[in-house]
Amino acid sequence: MKAQIKKVLRFNKWAVQLMRESTKTNGISFPNSYYNLAKAYFVQHFSLEELKYYGYLELSPTERKQLVPRKEDILFLRKVNNVTESSVLSDKRKCYLFFKDFYRRDVLAVSESDCTLPQCHEEFIKFVRKHDRVILKPISECEGRGVCIVESSQYDDKGLTNLLSKYNRGFMAEEKVIQCDFMSSVHPKSVNTIRINTVRYNDGVEVLWPTWRIGRGDSVVDNYSSGGISVTIDAKSGVTLRALSKDNRFFTTHPDTGSPLVGIHIPCWDELCELVCQLANKLRDIRFVGWDMSLTDDGWVLIEANYEPDNKAWQLCSGVGIREDLERIKHRLAVD
Repeated sequence: MKAQIKKVLRFNKWAVQLMRESTKTNGISFPNSYYNLAKAYFVQHFSLEELKYYGYLELSPTERKQLVPRKEDILFLRKVNNVTESSVLSDKRKCYLFFKDFYRRDVLAVSESDCTLPQCHEEFIKFVRKHDRVILKPISECEGRGVCIVESSQYDDKGLTNLLSKYNRGFMAEEKVIQCDFMSSVHPKSVNTIRINTVRYNDGVEVLWPTWRIGRGDSVVDNYSSGGISVTIDAKSGVTLRALSKDNRFFTTHPDTGSPLVGIHIPCWDELCELVCQLANKLRDIRFVGWDMSLTDDGWVLIEANYEPDNKAWQLCSGVGIREDLERIKHRLAVD
């Protein structure tokens, strides 16, 4: 009961704030606004953050119907992706071992049970000295959490051992990907990846909802959730459509470098689509995957795979909900 009361109180606080912001511009009545928000939150299971970021009260009834809340998205993914096999993707180490040939870079992947062993520390030090600069990631985190660049020249051996103590639940140390000049020119400090989803049917693979994730400022990660820019891409042509930051600002050029973001063609797009379809066909019981891919001078490389990709950035940035696509996919996969 206490939890339910807290939930209602928290909703009321958010609802009042959202209604105040909306009525300043649209003059929507408080009763109607409150009813629409309450229905979306308590019945359709949109989070409060989603209602805010989507500008829910500013949307038409038709636009609202097209939005898919994250909770519903996850329920769908758990129906079409085998829970047991999904551990191959949820654990970065297992993902690397499964798709090793597609990483095309040197990687040190260490499990939680091995990461505290003295020989593990020795291997890590040798790995860093070998490459001068590596990317260090916890194996079970997402959205760029815990990712850092390790410069060999900035650490002695003791310093590297101390750094590794923060990754005692397993880690990935990766040779830094050298992205092609096109990707680097947009924002050189981050590896700017393409998140591209695939859904595998019995008769083929479909590519959908691709976004280009680009870093900002001094950030070494490109995630939209970490302050980066998300750029929607037309799945067929590879041409960029709209660019949006988490603070709801649209861009046509990158605010730091001035590079164009909208109306440009992503190089080697057909090759990317062919590659992710090839990757999708390697997973027997996982139907829907979000692939993070980087373009180098030698072609596309796999950064990581996601078995529960969050499609909120696509809906926010494109301004179009995925409801119609999702219902079509459900029908083809015969899930309710």
